[in-house]
Amino acid sequence: RNDHTGLTILYSHGNAEDVGLSMPYLDMMAKVTKTDVFAYEYLGYGSAEDSPSEENCYQSINAAWDYLTTKACMDPSKIVPFGRSIGSGPTVDLCSRHTGTRGMILQSPLESGARAVFATWNPLRSAPPGIDIFCNYNKIDKITCPVFIMHGKADNVVAFSNGQNLHDQCRQPYDPPFFKEGRGHNNMPDDECLEEVAKFLEALRKGWGQPGAAQQPS
Repeated sequence: RNDHTGLTILYSHGNAEDVGLSMPYLDMMAKVTKTDVFAYEYLGYGSAEDSPSEENCYQSINAAWDYLTTKACMDPSKIVPFGRSIGSGPTVDLCSRHTGTRGMILQSPLESGARAVFATWNPLRSAPPGIDIFCNYNKIDKITCPVFIMHGKADNVVAFSNGQNLHDQCRQPYDPPFFKEGRGHNNMPDDECLEEVAKFLEALRKGWGQPGAAQQPS
């Protein structure tokens, strides 16, 4: 535990990862941001049973949320969900349904499964939700908490336009977003990213984004 003000990051990892592989990064996250970090595993990943699927990702983050808010008796306004890559799917879904979260962080997020791959191919960018998966573009404008987005401009896995477009749709975007020149999907600089996350969390601690609060701190 690191954060005496009570904030906790609820972390959703990327596709080619699991919680075990993420432990060094999670330790670094807690130290740099001086914030408690709660990570969970998706059903079908790592040692978790079942098969990977969109629905199982949603079920998994719901279980993590229920644990924090019910068993750990944590105030939802002290929770900041953070999704990386495919983890943006369950993170955006959760925050679109639970309006009490204090903030949301997305790194290399996808607008949807199809838009991540076919960023400029209009027919596939318009794939119906029944065919497409993780349709964050249909949910992001329902999120009322402050949102901080990071993305590499040279990302050839989830095109940079995904992060840019989601930022533009946010009701309370944190500015500036961290859009890194020359970096792709898997080589975003962890130290710089987490320093930017720390700045965002500090703005939240100062009250930014709450009703009646002053404008975003510089």
